[in-house]
Amino acid sequence: MKTIQNNRQAALAGEILATIQSEIIRQRPQQTLPPIAAFQGENGALLLEWIFDNFRIGINLENEENESGWYLASKPSMGGIVASGLLSGIDRQGLIAWLVFFAISRA
Repeated sequence: MKTIQNNRQAALAGEILATIQSEIIRQRPQQTLPPIAAFQGENGALLLEWIFDNFRIGINLENEENESGWYLASKPSMGGIVASGLLSGIDRQGLIAWLVFFAISRA
């Protein structure tokens, strides 16, 4: 297992994963959902990706925190939804609550 070198990035990933977990417990505690995978790129960016059959949700944590972002992409059978944005300057908790709601209501 590779260790995350950027302490701020590791802390932010932990905060995001804890928020996702608490939202799942709050919204639908009995539902079984796929695991969230983590990948670290050669440039040091960390990608958290939640992959479902018809869509995926991702959060990329860059070395420069103001460049970090999120995305949601679905297959054409779900309308070909594509949404993305930056994590800076937004209500991160509200975004995560919405992404979790999207996931559990379509899983």
